[in-house]
Amino acid sequence: TTEADARVLLERLRQTIASPDWWLPLLELDNHSKNPVPEKEWISASFGVVVVDEWPDAGISRIDLIAQGDAAMYEAKKAGRNCVVFQSYTAQS
Repeated sequence: TTEADARVLLERLRQTIASPDWWLPLLELDNHSKNPVPEKEWISASFGVVVVDEWPDAGISRIDLIAQGDAAMYEAKKAGRNCVVFQSYTAQS
């Protein structure tokens, strides 16, 4: 997919996961109960994305691609969680 389409998709997914509207009903609350889960403990997701201009013919190492995606995900977590970090693929020497 294009980077622009990936940005839209992952932002929509991130927002959906972070919204209690889908998971709160799973707690089977009665009509008088409040959300028992503090907001700071709500579900969230961090995503790391590696942008590749030419695939698969550019001689890209799948191991490097996975490692760089993993590093981007941890950057998203360090940035405060619940966010998406994009980075360009960097060929390793």
